[in-house]
Amino acid sequence: MATIEDLEHRIARLESLYDDVLKERLTLISQRLDQLYEKTERDKAELYEKTERDKTEILSKLYEKTERDKTELLEKISELYAKTEKDKTELLEKISDLYAKTERDKTELLEKISNLYAKTERDKTEIITRLIKWMIGLLVGFSTIIITATWAILLFALK
Repeated sequence: MATIEDLEHRIARLESLYDDVLKERLTLISQRLDQLYEKTERDKAELYEKTERDKTEILSKLYEKTERDKTELLEKISELYAKTEKDKTELLEKISDLYAKTERDKTELLEKISNLYAKTERDKTEIITRLIKWMIGLLVGFSTIIITATWAILLFALK
């Protein structure tokens, strides 16, 4: 049988072995944890660099697209402005032509109205003249009949 001292010595050896194994394990765990921290820091740095690179790239593309869109919009606005000016010029020409035609038509209508007024006045004068002549003729005719009737009455009365 083993003595107490042997057992203590064995226990001390076992404890020492256990401490060594634990220290070795803890050292390995600590090293592994340090490696994981280093890898995490590297990954974080890489991710930050990639994010910054992507951000720069996206901003650059967005700026280019914005500039392209701005240029296209300016071209379209310029084209619309030119078309508007062309349409404005055409409308002004049409309005000018229409105004000239309206003035010609107005002049023609005034001439026609003037001619109609003159013709109406001539016709009115002619109708009044005919009416006066007709009335004079009627008066002369009735006067002749009245004179003849009066003559006949007077001749009959004298006989």
